[in-house]
Amino acid sequence: MVNETPPPSMRSVPLRSAGAPEAGSFRTVVVETALACAPFIAAWEDLAKDSIEPNVFYEPWMLLPAVKSLGPFPGQRFVFLFAPSIQDPKTEVLCGFFPLQTCHTETAVAFTALGLLRHPYCYVRTPLLRARYARECLGAFFDWLASEKHAAGVFELSEVVSEGPFRQLVTDEVYRRGTCTFALRAHTRALFRPGASVDAYLSYALSNRHRRDIGRKARRLSEHGAVTYTTPGVDSTIEGWTERFLKLEASGWKGRSGTALAAGQRGQTFFREVMHGAFERKRLLGLELGVGAEPVAMRVSFAAGSGAMAFKLAFNESFAHYSPGMLLEVENVRRLHATRGITWMDCGAVPDSQLFNRVWIHRRTIETLLLSTGRSKGTLLLSLLPLLRLANRSLVSLGLGRRAAPTESIETDAPSVVAAPSLPAPRAAVLQP
Repeated sequence: MVNETPPPSMRSVPLRSAGAPEAGSFRTVVVETALACAPFIAAWEDLAKDSIEPNVFYEPWMLLPAVKSLGPFPGQRFVFLFAPSIQDPKTEVLCGFFPLQTCHTETAVAFTALGLLRHPYCYVRTPLLRARYARECLGAFFDWLASEKHAAGVFELSEVVSEGPFRQLVTDEVYRRGTCTFALRAHTRALFRPGASVDAYLSYALSNRHRRDIGRKARRLSEHGAVTYTTPGVDSTIEGWTERFLKLEASGWKGRSGTALAAGQRGQTFFREVMHGAFERKRLLGLELGVGAEPVAMRVSFAAGSGAMAFKLAFNESFAHYSPGMLLEVENVRRLHATRGITWMDCGAVPDSQLFNRVWIHRRTIETLLLSTGRSKGTLLLSLLPLLRLANRSLVSLGLGRRAAPTESIETDAPSVVAAPSLPAPRAAVLQP
C-alpha cells in the first residue's frame, strides 16, 4: 500500500505563537571564539532539543570540536539571540543560534558574503530556532543583519532543507520585508523514511534479481568466517570502535587520496571528540559488518530529533567483490525499521550516490539562497545576478566564463573516477509509514 502524504519529521510553524515577544524584544550576543561560547553551552543544548528543525552539525557537542580542530574559520562569529520567556517574562531564554563566517560566493561573478559556517564534514547548515519563538527570532536576526556594521551586503543561506519549517519562515520573512533574493543552487539527495514493513520497503526499493544477488553475496562472504552486524555497546567505551573506523577508512581510496579523517591530526581530533560526544549523549548510531574478527564495513550516523543524519562510511576494499557497503546498508534499513522514534534519515551524500540511490527511495531538496542584508550594494548585486548568470552561460558555451562550483556533500565510498549511474526518476508515491 502506498501513501503520498509524507509523515511529519519536523515541527510546523504557527503564524504567531501566543505570548511570543516581538522581534524588537530580542537581545543579540555575538562572540568570536569557541571559548567565548562556553557560558552559553547549557542554554544552547536546551535550544537544540526544542528547535523547529534539528541540526546535529550546529549542536555544541559537534560544532565546537569543528571550530577547535578545523578552524578558525574566516570572520567566524556566533550569534545567540535571547528573549523574555513566555512562561516567565522576567527570565531570558535562548531562542536562536546562528554560526557565521565570511565566505567567497562564486556564481557569474565572485564576491564576499556573510554566510553560515561550513566545513568539510557539515552536510546541513540550518540554524537553530526555538519552536515557540522561531518566527519572531528570525525577524530579530534579519534586523541584526540590516543594522550590523559588517561589510557584507549579501547573506548566503547555504545548504538548508527546502521543505523544512526554517525555509518556510525565511520565505515569509523575505516576503514581509521585500528582501531581494537570488536562488544560487539546489539539488536533491537520498532520504530514508520507513515503510509499512522492512520487507515491503526492500521489495519496493530493490528488484527481485538485486535482492537475490545481495543474498548470494552474503552467503559467499560467510565462507570467509562468521558474518556479524554489531553496534557500539552501551556499557563499552567508544575509543576502540572509533580507532577501527579511522583505520578502515584510511585503508581504502580515501587514504590513498589523502581525504580520510586519519590523513591529518585535525581530522582525527575532530572525529574522536565528536564520536565521544555522540556516544556519551546516546546519539551515536554506529553499525559494523564483520567477518570473523575483521571489520569489513562500518557506518556512522547521529540521531537528530525524530530522525538521524548519516555521517561517514568505510569498507575494506579487499572484500569489494561482495558489496560490503550494500550489505551494511540493507542491514541498516532493517534496523531503522525496528528502531522506535526514527522517522527519517538524511544520507548527506552527493545527489548521484550509487549506494543510497539504490536502497533509499525518497529524496530531500537542499538549496542555497542569497539574500540582501538590506544594504544597497547587496540589493543591486542580487538584482543584476540573473542577467550576469545568463551572460556567463553564453561565455561558458564558448569556452570562456566561470563554471559553477560543485555541490558540497559527503564523499561517497567509491572513487570519484568510477562513473555513477544516472539518477533514478523521482517516485510519485511512497510507502505508507
